[in-house]
Amino acid sequence: MIGLFKFVVAILFLQSSLSQAQSIGEWCADSPPPSGIDPEWRTIPDDFEMLAEVVHNNEVMEITQAFSPNRDSIVKNSASSHTSYYWYFLEGEHLEVTTSVGSEQRKPECKRSSITSDTQTSIIKAGTLLLKPSILFGFNPHNKRDSSWGIRYDSDGTLRNVPTKIFKSCFNISDINSIVKVTYHVSDVNKFQAYLSDNESLILQLDVNVTNGERQEAYIYNVFRYIPNPYEAWEQQELETPSGVYCTNRTSTKSVPSNLPHRVISNAEGSLSSLSNSIFSVHNLYDTEYRYSRFDVWFPKTSRELSEDTEIDDFVVGLS
Repeated sequence: MIGLFKFVVAILFLQSSLSQAQSIGEWCADSPPPSGIDPEWRTIPDDFEMLAEVVHNNEVMEITQAFSPNRDSIVKNSASSHTSYYWYFLEGEHLEVTTSVGSEQRKPECKRSSITSDTQTSIIKAGTLLLKPSILFGFNPHNKRDSSWGIRYDSDGTLRNVPTKIFKSCFNISDINSIVKVTYHVSDVNKFQAYLSDNESLILQLDVNVTNGERQEAYIYNVFRYIPNPYEAWEQQELETPSGVYCTNRTSTKSVPSNLPHRVISNAEGSLSSLSNSIFSVHNLYDTEYRYSRFDVWFPKTSRELSEDTEIDDFVVGLS
């Protein structure tokens, strides 16, 4: 019986693989899946930033991706919302920070969720087929190089008065069980010198078509800025949530300090659920040598009024 069961499983797997191969063949008929990386293609580095305008489902939005091997972030601006998405693969968490406008006060709200084996991390927002730029550049849903991804040179062209080389690719995306074909328009380094270093192509446009068998979506990335290997401090700022944003149950990446010195200064922020999750800020100073401490706190008394309190304790003279 065990042998028969294994045989049936093998047949079902083979049928599934053949069905998927056939669907890839049909979807990629006009753009066959390339084998390997064309030598004309300038490989995207492991760290980059890209700002683009995306025309998707009759909506125009601005999208910025900051990308690194273990973290990436997407900032999405549209007429209806401002949302930032953060994927932290080492910490296994996804953060979504949305800024809404109400009562003349912009209030960021943060939602945290765990990244599991079932989490779809190749798309910007659940329920859509809007892919991250990194997926289109040959990275898998966990920010590693996709060994099955390939790209081939197609033709020369011109876009926005810039001489270009046109490339094509067609490949699978595992976490959303979809097939995507992309046409890449990049500057020809032999005919046009951009603001990048020598032999660095400027990415100008991505024409994307995605299908998962049930539906199909097409959209265009009009790239305004592409920065390979950005400065580390700049990249770190883009990959981290901004100040003034509090994410409940967020994973701490730093241990509690030990062997503290005689003088310590600390800053902290918290969230007050009783005041619509408003942010309060705290500043502390402790000096054990002079036996002195100071505590400053700023917190909202109402949605429009901010209170500031300071407490000073001098244990040498016994005054507070």
